[in-house]
Amino acid sequence: MKRTLITALSAASLLTLVGAAHAQDRGAGRPSMDADGDGKITLQEYQAARGDRMFQRLDADGDGKLSKAELQMMLDRAPQGADAAWAALDTDKDGFISRPEADAMAAAAFARADTNGDGGLSPDEIAAVREGMRGGAQ
Repeated sequence: MKRTLITALSAASLLTLVGAAHAQDRGAGRPSMDADGDGKITLQEYQAARGDRMFQRLDADGDGKLSKAELQMMLDRAPQGADAAWAALDTDKDGFISRPEADAMAAAAFARADTNGDGGLSPDEIAAVREGMRGGAQ
């Protein structure tokens, strides 16, 4: 059950951030997370953009880590078992999600999305994540 919740939260996060980035820069023909302009989003590009955005948006007290209260909206979207999801995300069990923990969650979501294993998310792989979320799979 924990794995399912983490998968759902990670996939939703990946879809939301990559999809938004892709839509934002659609006119330029590449996702805005694509810092080097090669047409693919690498793990490092994804972690930097995702982590920066997540912490900027959610770290209300600016302490560089996310509390359960700061993440409550995302946890409320878990169909059930928000406590189990939190426990799985807070891998060092200190009561917070640190940047390394967030980066690890991003790496897991990225690995699932990078179906050809080339280290970059292509527009087709991004579309597959989007389609998988619509169909309830991922």
